[in-house]
Amino acid sequence: MGAFRANWIYAVVAVTGVIFGAAYFLWYYERAMFGPLVEGVQSLADLNSREKVICVTLSVMIFWIGLYPAPFLNMMNPSIQAVVDRLERKPQVAESLLLLAEQEARGMRQGVETIPERR
Repeated sequence: MGAFRANWIYAVVAVTGVIFGAAYFLWYYERAMFGPLVEGVQSLADLNSREKVICVTLSVMIFWIGLYPAPFLNMMNPSIQAVVDRLERKPQVAESLLLLAEQEARGMRQGVETIPERR
């Protein structure tokens, strides 16, 4: 609804594009999955037992991650927490650097030597 309030012409164009994209996707899917077989495809064999085992194993893992993701999330939690901590620390460092720059511009830093500029 926000797009319609901001500029309704762009919103109408965007919604129309989404509708046409969905219609084209469904039309393409129908042709690809339910259309007539091409000559070279008819001679292909179905999955053999090795490929079926791989498909079943991957399907079980996909459902397991979808239904009970806690073991996988617990495994990833330390590295994700380290990234979050690093990202939360950066604004504090930037704020302190900005404060130091403002103090130096005002001449408030007394008794602290500054690094001379290179020439």
